[in-house]
Amino acid sequence: MTAPEEGHPSLPSPDGPQQSAALPSSAVQRMPVGSRVVVRMADSVDPASGRMTYRDFIGHVRACDGRMLTLRRDPAANGSRPSQDVRLDVAAIVAVKPIPERRYPFGHRDGSAS
Repeated sequence: MTAPEEGHPSLPSPDGPQQSAALPSSAVQRMPVGSRVVVRMADSVDPASGRMTYRDFIGHVRACDGRMLTLRRDPAANGSRPSQDVRLDVAAIVAVKPIPERRYPFGHRDGSAS
C-alpha cells in the first residue's frame, strides 16, 4: 500500500499530534455487502518513534451494524494465512477504500471456501 497523501482528511498527520480520526459510522454502514475493500485500523503508538501504527484488512464486506464491521478477510497472497471472518470495531477505523477484485493466474486456487 502506498503512503497516504499529505493532508488526507481521514488520516492523522504523521508529524502532528496524535488524534482520533475515525470515520463516521454512517460512512461504514453505506458500504454494500459483498464489496471488496481495504480497511485501515488504528493499532497503537510506536514507542520508539512516537508515531501511530496502523493495521490493514483486505476483504469483502459481510455486514455492518454501525458498531462492528464483519469482513471476510482475503487469504494471504503467499498462502501463509487462509481467508477468515473478522469483526472490526467501527470506532477504530480511520480509512476505507474500495479495491478491485484480485486477479489470479489461470488454474490458481485462491484458498477460499466455496
